[in-house]
Amino acid sequence: CDLLIVTAPYTETGQPLQAPAIIKACVMEHGFSARTHDINHDFVNLQNSDKEKFELLKNFFSFGTLEDREKIKIVDEYINETVNNLLLKFNPKYVAVSVFTYQCQQFSEMFAKRIKEVSPTMKIVFGGQGISTQGIGSSNDAWAKSLKARKVIDHFIVSEGEVAIVNLLKHGKGAGVDNTDWIQQLDLERSPSDYDLDSYEGDQIMITGSRGCVRRCTFCDIHKHWKKFVYRKGQDIANEMIEQSKRYKKYRFGFTDSLINGSMKAYRDFIGVMADYNESATQKISWQGQFIVRGIKAMTEEDWKLTGKA
Repeated sequence: CDLLIVTAPYTETGQPLQAPAIIKACVMEHGFSARTHDINHDFVNLQNSDKEKFELLKNFFSFGTLEDREKIKIVDEYINETVNNLLLKFNPKYVAVSVFTYQCQQFSEMFAKRIKEVSPTMKIVFGGQGISTQGIGSSNDAWAKSLKARKVIDHFIVSEGEVAIVNLLKHGKGAGVDNTDWIQQLDLERSPSDYDLDSYEGDQIMITGSRGCVRRCTFCDIHKHWKKFVYRKGQDIANEMIEQSKRYKKYRFGFTDSLINGSMKAYRDFIGVMADYNESATQKISWQGQFIVRGIKAMTEEDWKLTGKA
């Protein structure tokens, strides 16, 4: 394939991480072949087969700590096996790594170094919020710039990557590619990807209805990642949930949004469609997400009743 998009461990979740699926949909719209693989999911499942090895690797990838330095061999073996299996299976021109948090940096760097040892000409791209988390006094892209300077990676993409990755594949440059001049995307309509949803726990499908937030709480950095609150039409969200539930025979959804009722119009449209559907559906759809508790004028008694029906 032209592009293989993978997740980097460790993120503590039994659900599929969405970045690879979204990126795949974007590049395929522009004629590139792409595949996805959720390495984090493979890693999380390791605790079921080898708990001791999982704990050792988790501590090292998350915090860089080992009780016994001799056990670095176990880490190296895991990295080597992961790289060899993926390159053999997909043979990509580019490998894009989704670095979700700073706790994914250790794995990502070792993973990239190993790829360059095995296949020096393969292009490696890092993206995700994890590349801009380096602590007080660092620039947003300090870690990624260091990796690029040392030729561990070829490119990095700051913040949203949907358009940036296409520009990179087409032109080798663009806003947000190896720079912090990224442009927020206003279109959130995307399709999911290669994930085997039956292999994830909880029998739940993740969905995104918005990015950003309408509040600017002092303890939260969401407004730094997304400059403005962007949301999809409520009816479109509901229609996607209904379509996906029929396709995959799954009836529970989890929202990735910072809040699901940032736009009360979109929220009312959403719960209106879902309430009508669940009233007559044989298999009712349930969903969960983060929510702002609004005042009585903004969130009426009728809104609460409709939410219950939805």
